[in-house]
Amino acid sequence: MGQRLAERFYCSLIAEPALKEQAFGQFEGMTTVALLQNNPDAAEALFTLDAEYCPPGGESLSDASQRMIHFLSSLEKNIIIEQYVLCLTGRSFRACLRH
Repeated sequence: MGQRLAERFYCSLIAEPALKEQAFGQFEGMTTVALLQNNPDAAEALFTLDAEYCPPGGESLSDASQRMIHFLSSLEKNIIIEQYVLCLTGRSFRACLRH
């Protein structure tokens, strides 16, 4: 989506590592159905937005949102350009809005 927006508005695209999706560790790439079947307790914690739950080898939603918020806070201190377009996943965006 970011690439299409950049092309549409004739601007450069910067993929900012601080805005990447939450790391799901062992569950990365696993379908919701597979996670629910194979790891029901982990799925429950993950899908109920337990912000402190950390998937094995991943990061908690709380940690991911803090990483993003830290970056977003730095934007206002280091304004170089006047406009930004941010593309985030719904889960990450909701977590940031809660802070």
